Amino acid sequence: MGRSTRRRTSKQAAMSTSPAATSTSTGRPTGRSGPPRRRGTTAAGCSVPPDGPGNFYPYWSRVKSDGACALEFGNVSSGTGVDDFGGDSQYGKDRIHELGYPEFEGPIRSNDCPS
Repeated sequence: MGRSTRRRTSKQAAMSTSPAATSTSTGRPTGRSGPPRRRGTTAAGCSVPPDGPGNFYPYWSRVKSDGACALEFGNVSSGTGVDDFGGDSQYGKDRIHELGYPEFEGPIRSNDCPS
């Protein structure tokens, strides 16, 4: 979110994540060892946050301070000027049935820094 090219900021942005790409316990067909496959995987075990100790999955937050906005990564959820975009829910739903692999994609949002 907020990606800038030649001092121009995108008007819209969305958050997405692929938990199967970073975890050894998600997206692997039942009874199969080794890394998850990109095509033909199941959604078994894929969730945000993942099941297990801590139930932690980092998310994005926008923090407005002194009239400017900054994007923070790492579960900033409280304080003056903080918008956590719904925390873990910012990643939306698993789109495995449309894409063929576990990918969570959130809604397209406005990227304006609120006044």
